Amino acid sequence: GTDLLSLINDILDLSKIESGTVSIELNDMPLAHLRQHMERTFRQLAADKGLRFTINIDQTLPETVRTDEKRLQQIVLNLLSNAFKFTSQGDVTLSIHAERTGRGNGATALPKALAISVTDTGIGIPEDKQKLIFEAFQQADGTTSRKYGGTGLGLSISREIARLLGGELRVESQPGTGSTFTLVIPFDGPRSSSLAPQIELSPAAGPVAATSTAGTPELADDRDSIGPSDRVVLIVEDDPTFGGLLL
Repeated sequence: GTDLLSLINDILDLSKIESGTVSIELNDMPLAHLRQHMERTFRQLAADKGLRFTINIDQTLPETVRTDEKRLQQIVLNLLSNAFKFTSQGDVTLSIHAERTGRGNGATALPKALAISVTDTGIGIPEDKQKLIFEAFQQADGTTSRKYGGTGLGLSISREIARLLGGELRVESQPGTGSTFTLVIPFDGPRSSSLAPQIELSPAAGPVAATSTAGTPELADDRDSIGPSDRVVLIVEDDPTFGGLLL
């Protein structure tokens, strides 16, 4: 149930972006807010997986950046979620610094650009797959999807949101060594933005802790009151909360 809802939200997000029915809402976002949000969201997950989680912010940066805070956080949440998903040992690092050689949409130079990098020591991505992973419903290979799960939409959505913010999303990776995904955006917002009526994107899915199926509660149903002529629908669902909604 949870995976299905996540997939539906991702599809809706991508559909809105591709149809051009979303806009950005610019505001002055304190970089400290981004750090605090990611710290709260991922610190416990890092402890549960035995990973070192570090957040580095260049102290020479301005205190704020003009951008859409919710959409920026959506990208970083996705990048960190992937980093923790594909890393079983070692480190996950979030670095926020100035990008002196940044280039934005259409290879436009960004002399005043902010770079937000997520580096992990996970499984890595072969060079010939590094463009593929930004396409909708694609992962590095089929075994990745079967082993780690996921919709294959997160990076595609993140790339499109990065473009809406006037920036881009980059990747550097080596199989068996790890990956670095870097979001580059201008400090003062995109050069041109159409502030259409605000349409909210569904919030990015946060990290999901592993759960045990032991002791799953039984849900009350009407199996004992079904008559011979009644029509029956069988529901098979391992999430008690979602199962209760269906009943």
